[in-house]
Amino acid sequence: MPTSGTRRHQGHCERDLKIVSANVRGFHTNVGELTHRFVQANKADIVFVCETFLDNNVTSGYASIKGYSSWVRKDRSTLGGGVALCFKNSLRVVVLDTPIPADLEVIIWKVCGDKDVGILCVGCYRPPSQGTALIDYLLTNLDRLMTDHHCNFVIFLGDLNQRGIQHSFDSLLAVSNLQNYVTFPTHRSGSSIDPVVTDLPSHEIQCSSMGPVGSSDHEAILTKITFKRPRDESIPRTLWQWESADWCKLRNSLEQTDWESVLQGDVDQQADGTTVHSTKDKVDLLAQHFARKMTVPDPTRAPSSLPVVAGGRLTSFSLSEAEVRASLSALKEGKAVGPDGVSPRVLQVLNGTDKSSNEVVLGYPASQPVAKALEDQSRHPSTQKR
Repeated sequence: MPTSGTRRHQGHCERDLKIVSANVRGFHTNVGELTHRFVQANKADIVFVCETFLDNNVTSGYASIKGYSSWVRKDRSTLGGGVALCFKNSLRVVVLDTPIPADLEVIIWKVCGDKDVGILCVGCYRPPSQGTALIDYLLTNLDRLMTDHHCNFVIFLGDLNQRGIQHSFDSLLAVSNLQNYVTFPTHRSGSSIDPVVTDLPSHEIQCSSMGPVGSSDHEAILTKITFKRPRDESIPRTLWQWESADWCKLRNSLEQTDWESVLQGDVDQQADGTTVHSTKDKVDLLAQHFARKMTVPDPTRAPSSLPVVAGGRLTSFSLSEAEVRASLSALKEGKAVGPDGVSPRVLQVLNGTDKSSNEVVLGYPASQPVAKALEDQSRHPSTQKR
């Protein structure tokens, strides 16, 4: 017997909010490992990365993660840099449209909690050569941002390279009553330059290292925050109460059903009324089915073009005789022949001849060195790998 209804519980639920932050040192190179090893394996709620090296030639939907928003990006107009953010679709996140100086690589968002009061999050990347512009912006605008957007707490994360501006960084912590919870090395050099700074109580936040993302020389950081978020809306669903079913009535109903009229045709009958009986006919039928699935409706349609991510194009190619001879000299005589069928020993011998002999190498000229090399090759077949 089914029962249905909708239950709505007013209030909040309390659980960890997981944030993965990392300097990936190249989004194209490391986004695969970031997605599978760091985001999905840890069930992250929010992902912030810096030094993406992306530009406006890369589409907004590039490398989106299933179940998460598209990447919110701020790309650098010149080589390097760049920051990006994504978050679970089920999480109430608002990316704030607030004035930020163009030279600052910053994304600001709010994680909404109970009664729309939330946490102000600032993800940023400060190049070592930038100076204190980022710290000055935060000191000047932090109170306004928290008041305008109804935030009780704030958290800064990313790559701040704070060693070069340690005095300004310490002033930010002291003036705003903040604490850096990354106390372990985050860079291959042993430095800690990827802080997680917040005014949350110490018992509500925990940071840990997850290792480098692919080829990056920075450690990824997992931040867990105890956070009160609105409970997800309940949805209607049907609950089947099998223990209350009238099984005798169900059995009688099945026995009294005229199955001859309900079930028509046989297992070999197709939808168009024709039948297949032999194994070959069934195989051909499946082959036709999958062929239709793999057929392009419009064969003349040009394939979609991928975004050009390289800064330049190779327009010409030159190769000198000296470079060819250097490559030939590096060949190992005992190696197997290549796709062209020419033995490395033959090429080694030809490398010591004059230019005219080299020009006819593919034609196997009747010169004494070549003939001698071919003769030696036929006498020593054991030098070829099989």
